[in-house]
Amino acid sequence: MVKPIQSVAVAIIASVTIASAADGNHISWNQAGDSALQVALVDLVGPDVIDCGLVDLRKRKPKSEAKRAALDCIASAEQRRLPFKFGIARLFLGSIAYEVYARSTKGESWLLAHGLNLAENVVQSSMERCLFIDVSPRTLLISGSDCSRFKLLSEQPA
Repeated sequence: MVKPIQSVAVAIIASVTIASAADGNHISWNQAGDSALQVALVDLVGPDVIDCGLVDLRKRKPKSEAKRAALDCIASAEQRRLPFKFGIARLFLGSIAYEVYARSTKGESWLLAHGLNLAENVVQSSMERCLFIDVSPRTLLISGSDCSRFKLLSEQPA
């Protein structure tokens, strides 16, 4: 028997997946950064994480339905204090950047970032614990405040 909370989470995840896939902006988490970022993310959120999507903002803006589904998923997980992950891929200052907002199994908010600087051919990944993280309803860009760098995951030539 499925508990009511799990049913809501499944419904939200399904709506995010459907909206993102229909929008053409959904990409696989396997494409997000390097192995250091992926291992850190799994360590933070655990195996039973609510997946609010990984949205590709490099080519086109997601449709309003996809934005709303991702934001509703995040809000629901935050309200119920459940671990979740949401990420974006974007072009930023000559880099391909992956940014992830994750709520850990301990209830902490984390901002993970991975960037490939195209001009210098350098990869850098980091993670910060933040008191507050916001996802823009208009752009889906992720921003953190009152953050402290936890560690630099990697910095190396590409």
